[in-house]
Amino acid sequence: MSTKLSVAEILAKLETRIEFHRQQASHHVERENWHREQSAHHSAELQKVLARFEAFKATAAEAAELAVESVIPQMGPVDDLPPGRRFTKSKLIFRVVQDQEEGKPFNATQIAAEVNRRFRERLRRPVDKRVVATTLRRLRDTGEIRELVAGRSFHEARFSR
Repeated sequence: MSTKLSVAEILAKLETRIEFHRQQASHHVERENWHREQSAHHSAELQKVLARFEAFKATAAEAAELAVESVIPQMGPVDDLPPGRRFTKSKLIFRVVQDQEEGKPFNATQIAAEVNRRFRERLRRPVDKRVVATTLRRLRDTGEIRELVAGRSFHEARFSR
């Protein structure tokens, strides 16, 4: 270190350092208060959100249990067709469509599920909803059913008897 500094220069440098550290201490006290306020705010919000989360999780678990329970007992296949005969998929689809309520809307996914449920013993593979959609369009074209909502690439067509 250099000892060639005068006493006045040393005092000036020390005063500058003292002022700098006072400003920094003051600044950090302000930040500390701000951080304490923010911490208290976020802790209170965390407690509120945790309480609601736990309540929702409990309710969701109960709702999931209710959703799993079946209100309607599962029926076996309702295959009232003559035994031993083979039927085309379009005839099976037509039979399910004829059993739909008058005026009640349906789509290809619902009809495919019903065909697969009722005629699963007669089918080698489950009926695909695309096959059902094609058959429903043909039935629409012949006037057997009417189209309520036109289908698009992301939205199934809705039909009614």
